[in-house]
Amino acid sequence: MRLRTCGWIALLASLALIAPTSARAQDAPDVEGDEGDAPDVEAPPPAEALARVAVIVLGKDGEPVPTAMRATLQVSMERALEGDARLEIVDQDQELAERAGAVPAERVSEARGLVRAGEELLRRDKYALALAKLEAGNALLAEVLAWAQKQELARAQFLLGAAYAVTGDAKAAIAQFVALLAWRPDFVADPEIAPGEVLPLWEKAEKKAGKLPGGSIEIKSRPDTAMAYVDGRFVGFTPTIVEALPVGVHYVTVRAHGRMRSVSAVKVSDKKAAELEVALDRSPEVQRLDAAIGEVAGGVGGEQASAEEQAAYGELSELLEIQHAVILVAPDAGDTYEAYVYAVEGGTRLASAEVELGERDPEEAFGELATELYAQISFEPPPPPEEPRPIGPPGKPFYRKWWFWSAVGAVVVTGIALPLYLGRDTTPELSCPPGESCGLVVLSF
Repeated sequence: MRLRTCGWIALLASLALIAPTSARAQDAPDVEGDEGDAPDVEAPPPAEALARVAVIVLGKDGEPVPTAMRATLQVSMERALEGDARLEIVDQDQELAERAGAVPAERVSEARGLVRAGEELLRRDKYALALAKLEAGNALLAEVLAWAQKQELARAQFLLGAAYAVTGDAKAAIAQFVALLAWRPDFVADPEIAPGEVLPLWEKAEKKAGKLPGGSIEIKSRPDTAMAYVDGRFVGFTPTIVEALPVGVHYVTVRAHGRMRSVSAVKVSDKKAAELEVALDRSPEVQRLDAAIGEVAGGVGGEQASAEEQAAYGELSELLEIQHAVILVAPDAGDTYEAYVYAVEGGTRLASAEVELGERDPEEAFGELATELYAQISFEPPPPPEEPRPIGPPGKPFYRKWWFWSAVGAVVVTGIALPLYLGRDTTPELSCPPGESCGLVVLSF
C-alpha cells in the first residue's frame, strides 16, 4: 500500500512532543495523566459516559497498515474522542487482559487501600502507623504499575516523603522528594499535608532536583516497533534511545497492539546508559479480536453490515464490551482520512465523516473529525409511546342495563298504541233502529 508519510510523521511528532492527559485519571485531577497508563481497574466509567467506544484503524479496501502508523493513528483518534464527555474510550489490550484474568485487580486494590489508609493516618497525626502503611503501599503500587495510574504512584511517593518529614527524618524526606521530582518534575506539593514540616524540605528538594545531571535509557522490545513511554511521555517506537533524563528512577512503559503492556522501573545514571529490553506477551484472545476486525473490514462504508459482518460486530461487543466501533480508514494516496461509527449491535452505520490532513495540525484535524462524527449521533432516548386511553372495568352487558329495557318497553307501547290510534273508524256514527244490526265493526292492527 502506497502511503504518504508526511501526514502520519506529523502525527508521530505530535505524540512525542505533547504529554497527553488521560480522560480516565479521576483520582488526582490536578496532576497530568499518562498516555501509557492502564485504565483505572477500580473506578467505574464516568457517570456522564453514554457509550463505550473502541477505535479500529484500517487501510483502504481492508489493506494492512504499517504497525507504527496504525498505532499512531489509533492513539491520535482516541485522544480526539476523549474530548467528548459522553464517550468512554476502551483500551483494547486492557479489556482482553481483564477477560483472561491477567489483571491483578486485588493487588491493585490492596495497594490503593494502603495508600489511602496511610494518608488518613497522616492527617490524624498517627505518624508511625502512617509511615508503615505508606511504605507498604508504595512498594506494592510500584509492582502493579502496569495496571494503575502513574500519578497515583507520584502521590503515594509524596505522602511517603511527608511521613518521613513529620517523623523527624529530614534526610529521608528530602531524598524521597528528589526521587519523585526526578521523574515527575511538575508535581506540586499538597499544602494541606503538615505544611510546617513538609514545605521547607520540599523547597530544598526542588533545588537539588534542579541540579541533577542527565543520563539516558536504551529501550528495546520483542517484537520491536512497540510504543515506548518514559514517565508517561511518548518517546518513540522501539528500539529507541531516550536522553537528557535526570539521574534517578524512571518508569518505562512499552505497549503494542495485541500484547500485554510492560512497565519497568529503570535507574538512570550519568555514568553509563541504562538498558531495558522487554518481551511482550500476546494478549489473550487477540486472535479472536483480529479475526473480527478482519471480517468487518470488507463492509466498511456501507449503511448496514451483512449477516457475517453483524456476527463479527457482535464478537467485538463481547470481547471489548463496547457499544460503538469507530473505524478510521487511512488513505493509500493523498491525505484524506475517512471515519465511520458503527453500532456493534446490528452493525448499522451511525455516522460518517472525512478530513484532509495535509499540512494541518494533526491534533486539530482529528479533533474536528471526532466532533463531526458525534454531531450526527443523538444520545437522546426516543420519545415514549403514547399511553392508551384508560379503559374502565367491564360492566354489565347492554341488554342487562335498565335503559335498554326502558327503551324496549317504550318501543312496544308505541307499536301498539299508534296503530290503534291510526286504525280507528272515523266515519260518522250510523243510527240503527232498535233491535237491528247495522254492520260488523272490525278492529284491525
